[in-house]
Amino acid sequence: MKLRRLLTLIVALLAVLPAAYGASSWEEVDRLPGPPVEQHAEALQDDAFTMVADGYVYIAVRQRTTVKIFTILGQLIVQDTLQPGIYRYKLSTRGIYLLKLGAATRRVTV
Repeated sequence: MKLRRLLTLIVALLAVLPAAYGASSWEEVDRLPGPPVEQHAEALQDDAFTMVADGYVYIAVRQRTTVKIFTILGQLIVQDTLQPGIYRYKLSTRGIYLLKLGAATRRVTV
């Protein structure tokens, strides 16, 4: 009986965990924050560019890319396939996250 309650509690917590970290999906934006995009030009020549500002994770992708964000403990927060463009995702909880862009994995700190 106690095990069943514990399992029910764990499943309930896992269902609401992504909502505790921020928005439910990536938001497309016109530009990266900060200096004009020309100053990011060298970095934007890569297939994907990432940066963190004001609690958001920003990414710029040049081709269709699968993007996943995990907590440092491996809990999946969000997974989407994005078209070329610039996107941001709000993380309301500060910490270290793992950002997987296609086959590449990067660590981001909010």
